[in-house]
Amino acid sequence: MSARRVPRGRAAIWCTCAGVAVGLAGCGSAAEPTAGSGTSHQAAASTAGSSSAAPPHTQASAGTSMSTPANTPAATSCQVSGLRITLDDAASGVTAGSSLLPIEFTNTSAVSCTMSGYPAVSFTTGASGTQIGAAAVPDRAVKAVSVLLSPGGQAHAWLQVLSAGNYPAAKCRPATAAGLRIDLPGAAAPNFIRHQFAACAAEVQGTELLVVQPITAGQAERGTAP
Repeated sequence: MSARRVPRGRAAIWCTCAGVAVGLAGCGSAAEPTAGSGTSHQAAASTAGSSSAAPPHTQASAGTSMSTPANTPAATSCQVSGLRITLDDAASGVTAGSSLLPIEFTNTSAVSCTMSGYPAVSFTTGASGTQIGAAAVPDRAVKAVSVLLSPGGQAHAWLQVLSAGNYPAAKCRPATAAGLRIDLPGAAAPNFIRHQFAACAAEVQGTELLVVQPITAGQAERGTAP
């Protein structure tokens, strides 16, 4: 059985059409981007936009941090070595059977420091002597606050001293104090103020010969004791 022969003209036409189809397919592949490549381009653009928008947000955070630094050192407690401690006789006063004396604190250091609470005060026989009688009792009726002392700044605490002559000698055991020993809250060492007082060597039951009020900002003025 003989094979069917295709006319030469039809073979030429079929080959031409096939070539055109292949050519169109090739052109379409080169000219039109695939869906995947378009998505990648949009994602890259979006990422670039996010990166360019990030610096303003970062700068704003840095500005806030600079305006409120977290590593600002806090003031420490005032130490006796950086204070001048005196009795202000000019502002002292007298009430029935007692005297009111302001203990003055002046910051002589080059840095700010804080004071708060009640100083511990007692009569003593000298700078390195022994205590005489009972220590001062804090006046809790007056609220204690924290006081910031800048260099050269002042604070004070009122001390009430009852007259030892108000009590019988047998009960008081009169003695002469050479001065006051003062211990400050947070301080490492006491301070001595030389000033003679008539004191009682015995602790008088039911009576406080010394009463101290909390540290207050500023210099004391006569008549301002609470």
